[in-house]
Amino acid sequence: MIYLKPYKIFETIDMDQLKFDVNNIFLSEVSNEDKFDIDVIQSDNKIWISIELSNYLDYNGFKLIEVRDVLLRIKDFLEDSCGKMYILVAGETERFGVEITKSNIIEINRYYNMIDTNGISNIAISVI
Repeated sequence: MIYLKPYKIFETIDMDQLKFDVNNIFLSEVSNEDKFDIDVIQSDNKIWISIELSNYLDYNGFKLIEVRDVLLRIKDFLEDSCGKMYILVAGETERFGVEITKSNIIEINRYYNMIDTNGISNIAISVI
């Protein structure tokens, strides 16, 4: 297996095409697309796919299960280039990272349903 340095990824990925493909996945899998914004961002020699609430004043956040199908389709689409997803809970300052799997999504969603906390305000998926 060949491992590419972070800057090499920019030579192989067409950002406009990636944005188009990710947006199509998003629109086909989310039932309430007006609630979310999705974007593909280049930052610090990395590529991120960001899913967040459209309304920044919605302090309750959203449940991971609401975007489960989007996350799983993005993972399938990116294959080996899909890194971890980093989740930011509304009102928190630090993210936590986990692999995108159906079982992880179910477990995280179950955990946050059991405790009294806000939902998620942002998910960032690393593209490696």
